[in-house]
Amino acid sequence: IRLDKDRFVNIRHGYNGQKIWVQFPGITDGGWDDRSVEVTLVRGGNGEYSVMEEGIYIISQQEIQKNLAISQIQNNIRYLEEMIEANPSKYATDIPRDSDSYENIFRYGDTLVLEYIFSEFLSGGQTDLHGFVLQQVMTDLLKENEIIAYDAENGQEYFDHWLDSARSVGEQHDAVWLDENVPAIALLLKMIKE
Repeated sequence: IRLDKDRFVNIRHGYNGQKIWVQFPGITDGGWDDRSVEVTLVRGGNGEYSVMEEGIYIISQQEIQKNLAISQIQNNIRYLEEMIEANPSKYATDIPRDSDSYENIFRYGDTLVLEYIFSEFLSGGQTDLHGFVLQQVMTDLLKENEIIAYDAENGQEYFDHWLDSARSVGEQHDAVWLDENVPAIALLLKMIKE
């Protein structure tokens, strides 16, 4: 959503092209703080100065809620990782699915969880405990016909193999079939625009 310049600042004195800093509420890690943005003053026809509109945005309420949800998903995955690190022999091949943290991952819907997991894997490098947990949660969300049997060294390797398989499925079927039969694959292919 483009922010109305009048909600930023109403300036009666200044000069054309002057750079100023304006604070507005932002969101980080699930909490609010003040963010600053540099804006350029523009003199209007009425002789008053306002801020130039180009490149000034705020996130919508929906985006704020989505960011909060993703933050909670990240926190709960982090808690699972801490539980595994505290008792590695117990969770050597699995994750603590009986914990509140595991259940809370899914409070915001399977699609958002998968979007987060896919984006983490698509950024690459998930070869550690984080990748292991992401892979386990991902396979819990996949339909049976979307799971592939592949003995990977780590979560990133499993995902990369699964991505190749998803692309192959996408080449064989149209979008309607994918949405109805393999929704996680459909979601991933939309995310990577294939």
